[in-house]
Amino acid sequence: MDNAHTNTDETLVHSLWRTAKEDPNREAVRSYPDRPRDADPVVLSYGELDRRARALAAHLNDANPRGSRVVLAFPNTTEFCVAFFGCLYAGMVPVPAPLPLNPRGSRFSRLRGIVTASEASVVLTDTASIGPLAEQIDAAGGQEIACLATDASEGTDGRDGASGTLGSDRTWDGPAPRPDELALLQFTSGSTSEPRGVMVTHAGLRHNMELIRRGTGVPDGFRMVSWLPLYHDMGLIGGVLTPLMSGGSSALMSPISFVREPALWLERAGDLSVHAIVSPNFGYDLCLRRIDSARAADMDLSSVVTALNGAEPVDPATLSAFTDRFAPAGLAAEAVSPCYGMAEVGLYVTGSPAGERPVVRHVSAGALERDRLVPVEADDADARELTSCGVVPCGFDTLIVSPVDGTALPDGRVGEIWLRGPSVARGYWGLEEESARAFAAPAPVGTGQPSGEEEGSFLRTGDLGVCFEGQLYVTGRLKELIIVRGRNLYPQDLERLATDAHPELSGAGAAFGVPVDGVERVVVVHELDPANAGARPEELSALLMSEISGATDVPVDGVCFVAPGEIKRSTSGKIRRAHTRNLFVTGALGAFHEALNPALRETYRK
Repeated sequence: MDNAHTNTDETLVHSLWRTAKEDPNREAVRSYPDRPRDADPVVLSYGELDRRARALAAHLNDANPRGSRVVLAFPNTTEFCVAFFGCLYAGMVPVPAPLPLNPRGSRFSRLRGIVTASEASVVLTDTASIGPLAEQIDAAGGQEIACLATDASEGTDGRDGASGTLGSDRTWDGPAPRPDELALLQFTSGSTSEPRGVMVTHAGLRHNMELIRRGTGVPDGFRMVSWLPLYHDMGLIGGVLTPLMSGGSSALMSPISFVREPALWLERAGDLSVHAIVSPNFGYDLCLRRIDSARAADMDLSSVVTALNGAEPVDPATLSAFTDRFAPAGLAAEAVSPCYGMAEVGLYVTGSPAGERPVVRHVSAGALERDRLVPVEADDADARELTSCGVVPCGFDTLIVSPVDGTALPDGRVGEIWLRGPSVARGYWGLEEESARAFAAPAPVGTGQPSGEEEGSFLRTGDLGVCFEGQLYVTGRLKELIIVRGRNLYPQDLERLATDAHPELSGAGAAFGVPVDGVERVVVVHELDPANAGARPEELSALLMSEISGATDVPVDGVCFVAPGEIKRSTSGKIRRAHTRNLFVTGALGAFHEALNPALRETYRK
C-alpha cells in the first residue's frame, strides 16, 4: 500500500501547537462578511486561535466528560475554528452541523437529527445566532442540551448579546489527543440516504490530509480561499484543516456570498495569492455563467497550484471551459484537477496528479451501459466523454467489485469501488449493522488479499467506477443507477441531455427510475420558471422526452416541471435524486406540470 509520510503519533492539534509556538503572529484564518462593503475581514493569528481554543476547552471541561459530542452550528467564520479546536483540546468530539435559518426549514430538521443521532451534550454557536437557535432547540423538545456562544463573556450563555471571549481569563493545559481517538463526527451529505455520522479518528484525518497535500502538490504553508460550508467534509477538511496542518492559512466566505457574486471567490484568490481552491462542479459552472471573459482577464490566478473539482460528477465540458475562460488570468491547465472522495475516508481518495492535465477519454456509451469501458474515437456516434478522477494505486488498496456476485473485476469493467487504507473511518456512530455492511467487507476471493480478518476489510463506497490504464473513472452511484431492460443508464447523463434540450431548461434536474408492472420507467423532474414567457410546458416536456429518447433509445415515461430551486441538493451540492424520487412516488412533488404516460399515471396518480 502507498502510505503518505506521516508521524503516526502526531495529530492536527500538535501541528497547531507547533505553529502557534514558533510563529504566533502568523495568520491562520480570516473570514469575510456576507456583504463585502459591510466590514473588514476578521483575522485570527495562530497564537490567538490557540489561546481562545484553550480558554474554550477549559470551560467545556468544567461540565462535560472527555469524549462528549459537541455540535458546532456556525456560519463560515473564524468562530467555528475556535470552537472546533476548543473541542479537540478538551478531548471532545466536534460535530459540524448547518446553522438553520428557519425553524421549519430542512436545515433545522437536519440539525435536530444530528443533535439526536450524535447524543450531543452541547451546541456551540455565536452570539448573533444563539437566541433564535436556542429557542428552536427548546421548542423542539427532546434531550437536555446546553447552548453556548463562543464569543460570549464568561458566565453568560450569549443570549443577551454579550461580547468578549468565553472563559477568557482561564486556560486549558491538558494532554494532546491520541491518534486512535475520534477527531470528529462528520455527517454525510445524505444524497442517497439519511445522513450518518462518520467516525473520523485523529490518525485517519492526519493520513488523509497528507494525501491531499501530496496529491495536489501544494507547498508547506499553502493558502486557501473557500466558500464551502464548514459542516461539509470538503469545506472543513479541504478548506480549513489541511491548510492549518501545514502552517498555512484559510480565507472563508459564505456560500450565500459566492452564489450572489461568484467572482468574489476568484478575486480574493488573486488578492491573497492562494495556492488552492476547491469546489463541486456546479461551482465552477456558476463561475462560467456569471463571470464574463473581460472580468476574468482582470483577475490574477497565477498562484493557483490546484483547482480541485469533486463531490459530484465532473463534467468534462466544464473543465475545458473553465480552463479556457481563466487562462488569461494566469490559471494553468495543469492546475484544474478532478478528484474523488467521500466522508467515509475523511475527504480525499485520489485526484489528477500535480502538474498533469486531467485525462478525458472518449468511450462507447453503449458498452458503458453493459458495464464495460471501451475507448472510441471522438467523432464516433456512440462516443461519450469520461473524466478520470485520478490515478490508481493511490493512498488506498483499490478494488472494483461486481455488485452482482462480489467478485473482483479486471481493468475495463465497471463495478463498485472498494477501498482499504489508514484514512478509512471507524464506521457510523451508533449504527453497528450499517457500519459492518459498509466498512467490514472481506476481500473478494481470488484477489490474493487476506479475507475474513479486520486487516482484510474494505470500505464499500456505493460508487460505481472502472480502472483503466492506471486511471480511476467514477461513473455514478450504485443506488441511483437506472436499469431498463438490462441497460444501465446514469442519471447525470439524462439530466445533461435535458438541460441541453432547450435554453429555458438551464436549471437543475433529477432523473430516476420507478417500477411499473415490473419494468423500470424513466422519470425526469426539471426546474422551469412557470412565469417564463417562452415555450409552453407541454411543448417543452414533449421536446425533453424526444431529445432524451432519441439520444438513448430508451423511452422517457414521465416529465415533471417544478419551480426554480425546488430540486434539492445535498450539503456537497449533489442532486438529491432519491429524495426527489420519493416526492414523486408519494405525490408530494409539487410540480406545476406533469406529462405522464397512462401506465405511470395509473400507478402513481390514482
